[in-house]
Amino acid sequence: MPCEMVKKSLILLIVSLIALPAWAYRTVKLSVERMPDLHTPRGGCNIFYVEGEVVVVGGHTNGFIPTSTAEYFRDGAWHLMKTVYEHDDGFFVQLKSGDVLIAGGHEKALGIGQTFPAEIYHPSTHSFEGFGCLDMKRSLAHASLLGNGSVVIAGNWYAGDSIELFDGKKQFSFVKKVSQSRSCPHIFPTGPDDAMIFSSSDIHGNRFDSIVIDRLKGDPFCVPLFSEWLPFHATTLSDDSNRIIGDEENGVYAYLLLVSNDAGQLAVAKVVGTDFSLLPLSDSIPTRSKWGKISYMSNLIADRNTGKAYIVGFDDSNRLYVVSIAYKLTEKGQCAPITLYYTDPLECIGYTDPVLTDNGDLVLVGGVRDDNFKPLASSYLLPLGKPRVVENRAWNPWLWWVLVIVACVAMMTFYLIRRRRKTNSPFYQEKTGEWAESLETPEADFALFERICILMDEQKLYRKSRLKVSDVADELGVSTNNITKCIKARHISSFANFVNGYRVEYAKELLTIQPDRKISAIVEEAGFSNETSFFRTFKYFTGITPKEWSLKMKNEE
Repeated sequence: MPCEMVKKSLILLIVSLIALPAWAYRTVKLSVERMPDLHTPRGGCNIFYVEGEVVVVGGHTNGFIPTSTAEYFRDGAWHLMKTVYEHDDGFFVQLKSGDVLIAGGHEKALGIGQTFPAEIYHPSTHSFEGFGCLDMKRSLAHASLLGNGSVVIAGNWYAGDSIELFDGKKQFSFVKKVSQSRSCPHIFPTGPDDAMIFSSSDIHGNRFDSIVIDRLKGDPFCVPLFSEWLPFHATTLSDDSNRIIGDEENGVYAYLLLVSNDAGQLAVAKVVGTDFSLLPLSDSIPTRSKWGKISYMSNLIADRNTGKAYIVGFDDSNRLYVVSIAYKLTEKGQCAPITLYYTDPLECIGYTDPVLTDNGDLVLVGGVRDDNFKPLASSYLLPLGKPRVVENRAWNPWLWWVLVIVACVAMMTFYLIRRRRKTNSPFYQEKTGEWAESLETPEADFALFERICILMDEQKLYRKSRLKVSDVADELGVSTNNITKCIKARHISSFANFVNGYRVEYAKELLTIQPDRKISAIVEEAGFSNETSFFRTFKYFTGITPKEWSLKMKNEE
């Protein structure tokens, strides 16, 4: 047995045991309260908490038919109300007056079309007042309240997009076009009269190749974080005020944002002003439990009173999961501890946006699981303010010792097997005719990078606008993880930047040999998704615009 491998395994064992208390997250069984069912099953509805009451507005009911009703919860029961308009996949935002603006939605049954109408919900009288219409028909849009009392609105579904403002009283007005037409965008205020707008998905639900952030005031921009981590796209009608962790009244605009990568991992980004960075966590956010895969239904919810953020999901056995992240501790230089709450199997759970109450509890109402024609009427209370813990299952240290020892033995066994199968080539297995998955040596690392470059040069995969790491991995017969690691090690960049470098060089070639060709044609042929992405990327790599580069080439001639 190789001495070096034994040393590494022993070091891993010792470090794992020492670090156990710091990074083994707790698992806690939670008792859930089943609340009374809604009067009307509904999905695509707006759910919010105002003046001590959970309120559910609009959505669609059985048969995928929009409903012009609403309900509020008081004294242990749901009370039915009548809205002025139907709002299936509309949006809402609470105004400075305490009233709630509700607008947009689908024009017809089956989630078809968009609508103009807007109305105000008065929580003190449980009444609705229709008063006007949006500047643009919208569904699956979002809105956010600014410090000056106005409301920023953006986003749409299968229709055009723009940014508009509501003055906080009666008037909606167009502000500007968007760089990317988005569905369910995040809208984060960055000042009393400014905000940034972004999403990972377009108006058809397709993922953007590169994410551009629009601003209410100022030019669009990009952030490096989004080259590897994308904003989690939830189909529920989330409220971005749930993401606030700053103090807007004192000019601190800070948010938490759930993000994911191509490997399916989840993380939390901290947004301060226009700066995006990953929040240090004590462990990775779990995507599986012992019962199976966990599907998360919405973006995270931050409770500023407790300094914790929550992510809610479920599995195929209808267990609910809540990941609790103590984000406040990162201000003291600590990694945010994670706790995973889970429940017994429940009767029915749908995709819905959880609501945070004044007590720090979460409420889940209605939603759709697998069939838009059969939304749910169920509602649940998750007592996270004062958890009713049935069972606390922190990791057993003795069990962890066994697991680590088994892992070390497995590593050494795997190493010996691989060592026997090696031939003269450090990266090729002649017996199977397959390329090795592991980059164990610098030679193998270099060889894989050389194959990636040859693939780009000969097949010009970069001209595919939606090229993914998995596409290259499939062509070469290796894992996506190895492709990503290899490019980072050899090119010192992300996969997106690596590919964009090829696209820019190809665009330069086209600009040189076809100077009169339309930019739109060059953009498409070089593999860029749109002109905005092309101009931004070209300037990032060259420091000048395509036009300036062409003039420079002509002058040099």
